[in-house]
Amino acid sequence: TWPTEKDRVFCYREFRILDPSGSIAAEATTTWFVIDLVTRKPQKTALYYHLELPEEVEIVFDNRLNKLAPLDSEDFTKLIQVSYGDLDMHKHVNNLRYVEWIFNCLPFDFLTAHILREMEINYMAEASYQDEISVSYEKKEKSDFFHKIMRKRDNTEICRARTVWEQRGG
Repeated sequence: TWPTEKDRVFCYREFRILDPSGSIAAEATTTWFVIDLVTRKPQKTALYYHLELPEEVEIVFDNRLNKLAPLDSEDFTKLIQVSYGDLDMHKHVNNLRYVEWIFNCLPFDFLTAHILREMEINYMAEASYQDEISVSYEKKEKSDFFHKIMRKRDNTEICRARTVWEQRGG
């Protein structure tokens, strides 16, 4: 992994995972920011990011991703209650758990017949212990899904995602 740039609020980091033969198995880019735990407001990168970035860095993808659009409709919704095992050290749902919820909302037969090709995810708010969560998806094309995760107590959308799948063995 390596940092690539920063702006007023965001920092960017690239990832590359290689298989045992040295071929690229996966690539990713992430956007990060820091919030003040008291005010809940994003902090300027100049306050905490003091690493000098090289002038030329390798970027995994040509363009930065934009925020995903809201779902137009919902083809399926599953309800979940946040449990202790879902939490990180700050007592918020761990980011990986959102990905698991998204996958587990899809039909079993679809998941066993496909592999994930692409994923975009926007984390928008937090979920906490015992929150009731709804996980929904809308199928746009044969293997293209948009996902929404809502916190029910205040009807807040906490995560959006897009997944693209391909048929196994083909």
